[in-house]
Amino acid sequence: LEHYPCVDLYLLAHSNEYVEWVARLPAERRQRLRLVYNTGCHNQSQGPKWLGLGAKAYVGHPGESWSSVFYYFFLRHWTRVGTVQEAMDASNHLMETTLKEWEVITLGHWTAASLMENSAASCYGDALLRLEAHP
Repeated sequence: LEHYPCVDLYLLAHSNEYVEWVARLPAERRQRLRLVYNTGCHNQSQGPKWLGLGAKAYVGHPGESWSSVFYYFFLRHWTRVGTVQEAMDASNHLMETTLKEWEVITLGHWTAASLMENSAASCYGDALLRLEAHP
């Protein structure tokens, strides 16, 4: 944040409170946050906090999520210069397809619908943000 005009932050950690760490940084640095993606379970609700700290967009998961599956697809779509919304929608769809395959493989032990209920990512802030856009 000190050296670049905009930074995307990927929090690849279990349920976490990294938002509290970032809150201690100077406001002028936090304003350089473009996208914050959080794999942590139950961290979707941090969206307003991240936006309040200066992030332009935040993507998170609502419950005990299969965010590792989502992230696998999300990073690829986001780096292809789509919007956050496009990357998120495509990744949620591909994650659901994968979870439906797992439902079949596990003979219904895992149900895609319940896994998606806890896993489907959502965005706070500017969902039309693009990778090449600078604040």
